[in-house]
Amino acid sequence: MLQRWLPTWVPKLLGRSLYWVGIPLIIFSSARGTELSAAMGIAPAATLIALLSGLGCGLLALKRARQNQPQGKSLRVTGFPINSFPVEGSLLLTSMLGNTGFVGLAIVPSLLEPEFEGLPAFYAVTQSAFGTYGIGALVGNYYSDRPSNQQWWGQLKKLATVPALWALAIGILTQSMELPTVVSQIISCVKPIVSPCAFVLMGIRLAGLTRWQHIKLAVLPTAIKMLAVPLFVFSLLSLLPVSDQARFGMVLMAGMPSAFSCLILAEEYNLDRAVASGAIALSTACLLVMLPFWVGLLG
Repeated sequence: MLQRWLPTWVPKLLGRSLYWVGIPLIIFSSARGTELSAAMGIAPAATLIALLSGLGCGLLALKRARQNQPQGKSLRVTGFPINSFPVEGSLLLTSMLGNTGFVGLAIVPSLLEPEFEGLPAFYAVTQSAFGTYGIGALVGNYYSDRPSNQQWWGQLKKLATVPALWALAIGILTQSMELPTVVSQIISCVKPIVSPCAFVLMGIRLAGLTRWQHIKLAVLPTAIKMLAVPLFVFSLLSLLPVSDQARFGMVLMAGMPSAFSCLILAEEYNLDRAVASGAIALSTACLLVMLPFWVGLLG
């Protein structure tokens, strides 16, 4: 409702405030109380499982569609024709990259016991490093009809400026230090409003999406991202000596909806924006069902 009359600078200010202040404060606070010996192993492992399973499921779906493709006909997934590499690229990105920043870090830490609150931060940072700026960039460049000439040092430079990464490092380094009272009070005041603000921003951005014609094609990446990926993470972590709380947190992070970074990558590598937008919208709507499902099943 707000999107219809809000000036454009409001969601931009809200987004930048969350990116530079809200989410980093949550990461900083969570990292200070996290057992590093557990987080350093579990979170990166769960992130890589989620990324590779999402990419693998997407590739298998495309391969099966090609095998069933009638001669002379367009490739079809969920009944929708795919006629270009850029469409396939957007489908793969939305199958594996989750919104672990604005949504995951705003929700999941509050559902975990204090000693496990930092795990989602490690998950989100690992996805940024290996997902968005790693596998995601490779997928985008491969499926682009206008390959990017951006060098790897440019990707690393972008990663080095991510405030969440700095907040995580500072939180770890200050674990043994007592925070000044004013800092603790600021964190206590900010943390409760980050999640509502993140959802308001999500609603504003979704209301601004105008290209919905590929929403039917978005069913496949949404099913992969919201159901198959967290199931893979749960199954594989169940085989490892992982606590129930840690597994619970990693499954929730793996089950976050498709990330807005998919749309950013689609713009950067000239992939199909409509498919990315549709998957983001549909998977975010599904979160309202899948989040209570996973909490009820595992919580």
